[in-house]
Amino acid sequence: MLPGPKSNMFVSFKLPTAYRYDDDAGVHVGCCLPLYILSQGETRADAQRALRSAVLLFLRHMWKRKIFDDLMADMGFVPADHPDADPAGGEIYIGDMPPNFTEAGVMDVPMELIMQESSRAASCPS
Repeated sequence: MLPGPKSNMFVSFKLPTAYRYDDDAGVHVGCCLPLYILSQGETRADAQRALRSAVLLFLRHMWKRKIFDDLMADMGFVPADHPDADPAGGEIYIGDMPPNFTEAGVMDVPMELIMQESSRAASCPS
């Protein structure tokens, strides 16, 4: 691979979430519905930060293991231009909240990818 210019790419995931307060544990619990990820915090904001961190860790782990596309497909995700896709008019579909969850929302999870070397950049036609 020929050295080429380094480049950054930012990918942002918009994911539906749900939150509740757990009286028994005395914590706020956040859930990323489509990825089945839960996290908690002393406040709702803490739970939201912890959930975003857990989702980002999950996405990075899938990327590093080179299973991102397989796992997303296994979970039922398809590209928006796929014939079976129903993009819901650009809205994030939240669906049914899990039992005992009282707040629904949408969370942005940014992931930065950095291109270290690129033979494509060196060979692009001008």
